[in-house]
Amino acid sequence: MVANKEKNVDISQATGLSLRTVQNWVMKLSMVIGQRFLYCFHVSSINDNDIICIDETGFNLHQSRHHGYALSGSTPYITVPTQRGRNISLICAISVEGIISFQMKVGSFDAVSTKEWIEKSLILTLNNQRYDIIMDNARFHHSAIVTSAIQNGMCVVHFLPPYSPQLNLIEELFEVIKNRYNRIIPKPATTGDMEMEISNILLTSRNESLQGF
Repeated sequence: MVANKEKNVDISQATGLSLRTVQNWVMKLSMVIGQRFLYCFHVSSINDNDIICIDETGFNLHQSRHHGYALSGSTPYITVPTQRGRNISLICAISVEGIISFQMKVGSFDAVSTKEWIEKSLILTLNNQRYDIIMDNARFHHSAIVTSAIQNGMCVVHFLPPYSPQLNLIEELFEVIKNRYNRIIPKPATTGDMEMEISNILLTSRNESLQGF
């Protein structure tokens, strides 16, 4: 037993360690909240039209809605392929005006593929004008080749605070895109069909204003 002198009670060593863990977690949470405040204060000083948000998301053949409608007494169901197929990753950049640039690939994006997309698509679309680029803290986002590709395009990189994906407005767009994809009937049967459907959704959504996000 370990004596707690402040409250004149005995606590077990295990409880003491647990309390210490909780205290450390509270301290870390307080630091994150402070970092979020500073980040939001800083970003609020940037003109909305100068902000571009970048992130990645994934799709697979088993992706579908988790609810539906059916006659009373029956259960709604949907048929999906027995094989999930290869995952498709989407990287996308948005501004308040809409979708600026996107690319899909089978598998995951890494530093090299992200750099190539930035140089061959995003920067060319931005026409070498200065913008403030917002990204999360994925390790490859911090790689020198990715940050250099952005900076060479006359843009400035801003990373989100830790554990704060909700501060990247592109997450709201991804939710919209996935909701539209999940409503597709019949469901895509192959990875190629899935990629085509996602591309169609992105192209039809390209000019939709994101001012409300």
